Amino acid sequence: MGERGHNLVRTALLLLVLWTPLPFGSVQPGSVLLIQIASALACLIALAGTRPEDLRQWMTGWRLPAACCAGVLLVGGLQLLPAPGAWSTLLAEPTSRARELVAPFIGDAGGARALSLAPLSTWDAMLRFAAYVAAGLAAAVVFRSARARLALAVAIASIGAFQAAYGAAEYLSGHQHIFGYAKRFYQDEASGTFINRNHFAAYLTLTLPFCLALAVEGLQRLRPSLGFRERIAEFGKAPSLLLVGGVVATALGFMGVVLSYSRGGLLGALAGLLVFVLLEQRRRRTGRFALALTLTALLIPTLWIGAHEVRAPGERFVQGASSLESGGRLTVWKETARISADYPVLGSGLGTFAEVFPLYRPATLEKRWGNAHNDWLQLLAEGGPPALGAMLLLLAVTLRRLLRRKDPITSAMCAALVAITLQALFEFPLRMPAIALLTAMIAGAAYAVAPLPRIDTREAGRRPGTAPVQPLSRFSPRQTST
Repeated sequence: MGERGHNLVRTALLLLVLWTPLPFGSVQPGSVLLIQIASALACLIALAGTRPEDLRQWMTGWRLPAACCAGVLLVGGLQLLPAPGAWSTLLAEPTSRARELVAPFIGDAGGARALSLAPLSTWDAMLRFAAYVAAGLAAAVVFRSARARLALAVAIASIGAFQAAYGAAEYLSGHQHIFGYAKRFYQDEASGTFINRNHFAAYLTLTLPFCLALAVEGLQRLRPSLGFRERIAEFGKAPSLLLVGGVVATALGFMGVVLSYSRGGLLGALAGLLVFVLLEQRRRRTGRFALALTLTALLIPTLWIGAHEVRAPGERFVQGASSLESGGRLTVWKETARISADYPVLGSGLGTFAEVFPLYRPATLEKRWGNAHNDWLQLLAEGGPPALGAMLLLLAVTLRRLLRRKDPITSAMCAALVAITLQALFEFPLRMPAIALLTAMIAGAAYAVAPLPRIDTREAGRRPGTAPVQPLSRFSPRQTST
């Protein structure tokens, strides 16, 4: 199969990037099933088309992230294994107590039981996570060239610009539809093709660094020695298209974040752009350009809002913690921490928050809470310290790998992962299939980037034409004596 199979997988992954946010962020069961099937097939084809010697060489750098992913799946597997009643009481006492209360009504005779309170939800969470891992592994195999990673960046920036433009157009026109569906929620904010404005803003948070990276990439490819006429003549060529397209996509993306009125989205977008600018400061020319473009992207929506008297997103920041408390989010975080304390070893079961939280839900909370609005705290409650530790370690080693490179695309990958990590502290973006899949593909593509070679410090300081410096142990005492 070889390169032809890799081209097929690469095309399929790019189509997934473009398609998954369109059907409401792929939250419907049919969309999730399509993601799972496509990811599994892409991973199998990518691995089948790889030479065994290449795969063995790449696996040396994939051992730790692979172990982290396997650790999360192992936690889910242990939660599904039938455990004796004593073990169930020891590791998940609230779950055991809840089952004893309902046993007379469902005819449960006791005996060995799974630690997860909702095994079907845990199965679903494990299958979704396995699909994201498969997509990331496929991305690590097929996006190994700079050209392939540029194509990935173009696809991410393009769908981000479309989401921002479509969401802003629907909001400003007052039409407020998602294609043929009339919005019933978040009618006073832009949400693109997502139902929830926070998920819309989170998706733009992931795409914004890539928009900025395309502009920087185009600037790098322009020949600075060209005169004005030569630059006009080359306007339709790839470098100019990357530059102009990246600038337009950056402005549109930030406009979409602003009009979403999402506090977490605005904070994540600013963090991502700041990380990208700081990483690009290693190159003076592109660093200054990235900073100027970022400031312009921040200034244009601010001036536009002031001129059109549209309510500013900063108004929600002024409300601060009182707004979070009035909405119940702080209360949910406190109760989620209680769940973590009651399930300190393996958690309550991956994907079981919606079933477990009603047991802790205080009467002051009026609406139903299916997520904790903090992905990391929810992961601690569902998977315990092992699952949370594995994901944090995976994030750390991925960022470390990206920080060793110095090109705009890898800087965008690093900035996007930092931004979505920060926003996941206040929302639940990683529970959305379209966002989780894109995050997994970005993280997987990070392992397609070859690490920088190690430089021998003894060789680095040697002048050309001179003999290499030999260690002292190579000489005999007679040779070293005077």
